[in-house]
Amino acid sequence: MGRNFLYVSVQLICATHGFHPLIALRKKRESDYTNKKSKFMKLSKNKYTQLLDSIGLTIEQARQNAIKAVNTELVKANWEIGRHIVEFAQYGQ
Repeated sequence: MGRNFLYVSVQLICATHGFHPLIALRKKRESDYTNKKSKFMKLSKNKYTQLLDSIGLTIEQARQNAIKAVNTELVKANWEIGRHIVEFAQYGQ
């Protein structure tokens, strides 16, 4: 009986003041969620930007390493070609 009385009392108070406690609670929870979501999104955007920067640096470093490796192999190949040419020219005399 006490529980019903309390429920009816809350309904009457809410009706006289023009709001429903469950709707007010839902709006509060939604605003809390929105605030948390926006904070998370800001944090997430910062972390996402850092992630993209990190990935970009990794790719750039890998490209530079690949360029160095290719250049090294091309220098070795050209040196070998030159050596073959010199040997051929020397044996031809």
